[in-house]
Amino acid sequence: MMLLKPVNMQAFLFCQLFIARSDFRLKTSSFLPILGKAKYYNMEVYLEKTAEKYPEKQFLLIDAVSELDNVVSLTFKEHEGSFLVGMLAAMTSKTGKLAFIGGVDVPVIHHFENGFVQGAKHFNPKIEVLTEYAGSFGDAALGGKIAEKQIAGGADFIYPAAGFTGFGALKKAEEKGVLAGGVDSDQYFVAEKAVATSMVKNIDIAVFNLAKELTENGKIEASSYEWGLAENGVGLSEVRVISLTEEQKAALKKATEDIINGKITVKAEK
Repeated sequence: MMLLKPVNMQAFLFCQLFIARSDFRLKTSSFLPILGKAKYYNMEVYLEKTAEKYPEKQFLLIDAVSELDNVVSLTFKEHEGSFLVGMLAAMTSKTGKLAFIGGVDVPVIHHFENGFVQGAKHFNPKIEVLTEYAGSFGDAALGGKIAEKQIAGGADFIYPAAGFTGFGALKKAEEKGVLAGGVDSDQYFVAEKAVATSMVKNIDIAVFNLAKELTENGKIEASSYEWGLAENGVGLSEVRVISLTEEQKAALKKATEDIINGKITVKAEK
């Protein structure tokens, strides 16, 4: 198995700590599922390395898919939640231009971009979305620089799926007086004058349900799970900074229902 280079030294040290702690716990415990979140730091590489050492143990990998028999994979339909962010962004835009910033050009980040664009164009087919990939999840200054360029180009809503790079973009949106959307968790507190909503992943609910299944049945039956709007795996955080009209709220609710019922299909890839 080829080991991928972590994006920075902090990530490398975190992953090494994960392996060391996992080794200790697995040696001293007869039953302990181990979790790993893979999105930014190639965590799947390190979790799989540990899982191969302990094939009798069961592991949970979040945001990536493993082929190992003792690893259960949990992924989310980021594109479905991002569709709703795109709709909200298009509803609030005065310039007719939005912006997306990706961290690294990888499939999981494409999900955010594609859902955002589809949602925006679902509400306003003529809206323009400026897109740029930073090539890094760990450079807040670069995120701010890209956001500033996009704002200068007319974008009045910034949606960064870029880890710490995205923090810089959110802060720049706040500085320049435009709106923004957070990702994964409620990022309102990063930029309280800019973040109108966030595309949240309900990892806590998903992990709780899997832990319950593991406790009750002694194992997790499926090898992989993918959670979207229908499973309450993704959604929007509380809407702040702005006030939506009743008509806009109804449009978001209807889109959510249509995605769940299959009337709207949100594509993860172009």
